Amino acid sequence: EPAVEHIGNHCQQYHIAGHCEIRQLEPVVRKVVYSGGSTLAGNCYEAESNRPFAPWIDALGALPLAGGGDDNSATTNERRERLFAAIAARVSQEAGLTTPIMLRLDDFHWSDEASAMLLHYLARRNREHPLMIMLAARDGELADNPAAGRVLRDLRRDGLLEEIDLGPMAENELKALVSAMPDTADFDRLWRESGGNPLFAIELARFPSDAQNENVPLSLSRTVRDRLERLSATARDLLSWGAVAGDPFDIARIQGLISAGADELVDALEVLERHSLLRPASTSGGASGGFYVFGNTLVRQAVYAGLSEPRRRLMHGRMMAALQALADTDGSVASEIARHAGLSGDDRAAAAACVSAARDCLKLFANAEAYGLAQRGRRHAERLDEPDRVERLIELSEIACAARRPENLEEAAHEILQLAERAQEMGCHDHARRGFHVASYLRWEQGQWLEARRETMRAEVASRAGNDGDRAIAMAEAARCLLVLERDLEQAETLLAEAGGLAASIGEEHPSIANGMGKLLHFHGALDEAEEEFVRSRALARATGDRMSEFNALEELTVLTLERQHLEDARRYSTELLDIAGKLRGGSEAPFARALVALTTCALGEEDGQGSLEAAITELRFVDAKHRLAWSLTRASMCSPARGAAAARCFSKTGEAKASPATATTVAART
Repeated sequence: EPAVEHIGNHCQQYHIAGHCEIRQLEPVVRKVVYSGGSTLAGNCYEAESNRPFAPWIDALGALPLAGGGDDNSATTNERRERLFAAIAARVSQEAGLTTPIMLRLDDFHWSDEASAMLLHYLARRNREHPLMIMLAARDGELADNPAAGRVLRDLRRDGLLEEIDLGPMAENELKALVSAMPDTADFDRLWRESGGNPLFAIELARFPSDAQNENVPLSLSRTVRDRLERLSATARDLLSWGAVAGDPFDIARIQGLISAGADELVDALEVLERHSLLRPASTSGGASGGFYVFGNTLVRQAVYAGLSEPRRRLMHGRMMAALQALADTDGSVASEIARHAGLSGDDRAAAAACVSAARDCLKLFANAEAYGLAQRGRRHAERLDEPDRVERLIELSEIACAARRPENLEEAAHEILQLAERAQEMGCHDHARRGFHVASYLRWEQGQWLEARRETMRAEVASRAGNDGDRAIAMAEAARCLLVLERDLEQAETLLAEAGGLAASIGEEHPSIANGMGKLLHFHGALDEAEEEFVRSRALARATGDRMSEFNALEELTVLTLERQHLEDARRYSTELLDIAGKLRGGSEAPFARALVALTTCALGEEDGQGSLEAAITELRFVDAKHRLAWSLTRASMCSPARGAAAARCFSKTGEAKASPATATTVAART
């Protein structure tokens, strides 16, 4: 029993993927020898799995087999019984009464039937002798060897078998194992990708530390391929499709791509699980839900690397087509479609999928992911023919600006304007409208009021050749821009009336129309009706996942309730606004939301409002948000003369000469 415990401790340290090679068991052997015992060692080989007694010849070939003899008249069973008895007697003699002997057989999952029978015979006949038999095997492959399985079941039933299930090495053990190797600087990579498997870690350590993760050591690839060759065609197919699908992958999504029935697929899954090549993906609820992951990242990489480039492209294309069939009912597949489309070499599908996936990300406030998809989509879109190229680039630019405030607003505005003009030349009127609208917003952010108005009106003109829905949106956006800039209010009113009529005629609603109507009513002093329109605009935006329109509507509600001195409503709206702003791009939205919260706090007479307001105004100055800064300064000046003086000083430093005359006059009067 102490020896068993000792072996268990050492095996934990020298385990390799369920496979303990003879050299990894040397510390155990040395312990037995140190205790005065002796060892015999044999190895089972896959190539010799049909050669009778192959491992025993390795282990016992040097020992004389007393009593074996030759008797041509004996039957096969009689000769086998005599051989077994002779070997058992010789092993017993070697062990003696007190001298321990260890017999160790490695890779027992490749044992031939005769060797397995002899093992059982020796274990049964030497119960009373100090004989220890140590077997090393891959648990998953034992089930593929009926003879070995029968022997182990019998030994288990007779209480002669103690099984030690070896898990991955601990991090400190793996570090000790590879510490002497030349390239272990990136141990985190070794640990992450090897999964505690020493063989994989050693091969990775031999690989250059700056190698790309997609590269797999050749020796490791060969090891994986050797294991895969022993699997059924369905199991190999399942692994290949899983490697293409990604980690984790949904069995249901690739089932239709594999030429196998349901029962055959289940059998293949069971084999792959048993061999630790796949395992169910754990979820928060504990169940896999049909999702599987590879037993090791390197296995997946090796399987994927084993596919030829044409086959990979074909498989990614089929995966893309399968996911596109699900897109109408499952919006979460858009990013997967984009990935598979790109890897299949289909730039047109990849660019379109990036647009769809990025829009989904914006709805979830996943701005970094949306921006990354937009950049990826641009690479695909640039390789398209016109007009697809310009249409996709406008859509992707619109997404990128919504996900992240451009570092250079002027450069971004110039680029999107060029695309919009090109789209207009080619008759892509809806995309031209989109481009001009984005350019207008970028101009507004810079305080270029006249330029913002000009691009807004160009968007409205471009929409005239489009359908009624696009036309209504364009007119509402143009009207809202005019109202924000306090320019051409009569034209704004006309545009809103026409937009509302068009939308009603086709049975559609849009948050821009409701928002524009709210601003117009606010300007005319119909405050109750204005509030109703802003509430409706917010509801429409939330229903479609339009986060920026939702922010705009909530912004207007906060401003309106502050001006009406409905301070509890203002507190509620400003708090909600701040929550949304924190999830939007890094523009002036979050600083303005903080300014509105601070203004509400000041209006309520709470002490912490002044410091928060000054900090928010400083932020608005930093992001150069002239219009929002002007309104905040105006409200700050209304709180107290001291705050007004401070506001004026801040205001004068912003170069606000570009602000609209009405806004500048209001600020000057208030301060």
